[in-house]
Amino acid sequence: MPTPHAPLSHTSLRSYGNFLRSEMASVSLRRLSAWTLLLGVASQWEWLCAHKAYDWHASTDACVRRKGSTECVVVQPYCLSPTSIGFASPRWLSNLAGYGGPLLTWLPLLISSRPGTDARPHVRPLLCTMLIWYLSLIGIVRHAHLLLPSRWDPSGHVFVYGAQLLPLWAILSLPALTDWRVPRALTLWSGVLIYLSAATAACFHTPSETAAAWLMVLLLHAALSHRVAAMHAAAADSPEAAVDDVRRERKRLRRRAVLALPLWLLCAAAAWEKARRSGTGVGNRSAESVYDAGLWLLLLMLLRRGSRDGSKAGEEYSEERVLRSPAAAPSDASSDCGGLRSRGPSPSEKPRD
Repeated sequence: MPTPHAPLSHTSLRSYGNFLRSEMASVSLRRLSAWTLLLGVASQWEWLCAHKAYDWHASTDACVRRKGSTECVVVQPYCLSPTSIGFASPRWLSNLAGYGGPLLTWLPLLISSRPGTDARPHVRPLLCTMLIWYLSLIGIVRHAHLLLPSRWDPSGHVFVYGAQLLPLWAILSLPALTDWRVPRALTLWSGVLIYLSAATAACFHTPSETAAAWLMVLLLHAALSHRVAAMHAAAADSPEAAVDDVRRERKRLRRRAVLALPLWLLCAAAAWEKARRSGTGVGNRSAESVYDAGLWLLLLMLLRRGSRDGSKAGEEYSEERVLRSPAAAPSDASSDCGGLRSRGPSPSEKPRD
């Protein structure tokens, strides 16, 4: 007769959970590695052809000129002409993805993780992490070329594309979601972002500019990985420990948001001063400020709502623990012993005649 399986010990369950986390995290890491390889190949192509150096206004397919020169240069067979670049990376599409920013992906994620779905408690903390990361670094990405004499320009498009791709990949590493999936439109949009990433690295930025943006995106990957690991740990904890973890993490997020604000203000003030002195770029600075103000408002809303949700969860857990405690159960007979009440025997415990 076969013997029943012995129950898994706590150590076995923890080891199995660690195995699952590592397997799911490797999915996100593999996609990041493939994207990194694609950016590397595209950057190498740009290094060989110097596509960014093209003078777009003075160049034609018959005569390609570099910036600051009136001479025609010979385009190698493996390099692209200005017309080919314009066809491969349509300006309207890159403008949509660039000016639309990460909200093109973040807002659908937020809307689809509506109340009552498994995704709500998982997606919103990820959004808080992404918002703090974005607001901390976007000023450097946008305004470095305005403040540096060399006009060195970290790739803002790679930065924005990574800000949309990584959360979609991180969701694959979340605890099991039974009634929610990434919207199909976002899955299709991620394919467009991957293609535009390669086009940007190959045609519009030097390898060092692409690498700088990629390093910033790598910081986001580390932050999201930490967040996903914390979610898995909370899922394995007791309800009381999970509530405490949520409260502690909310405090950390608020502290990081407070630290991000001065950096964002400093970069924005420097860009506005540059625009005031030059008399140009005021419209762009205004649009950027409005966009970022919306992101700060969204972050504040998520943090405040998360605090209320955490407090409500803690109250519900405390009430549930009180209702389930023996002291809350009615007693048939009791005797006062220094304020303690002893429970009398239940009917099933009374001796039968």
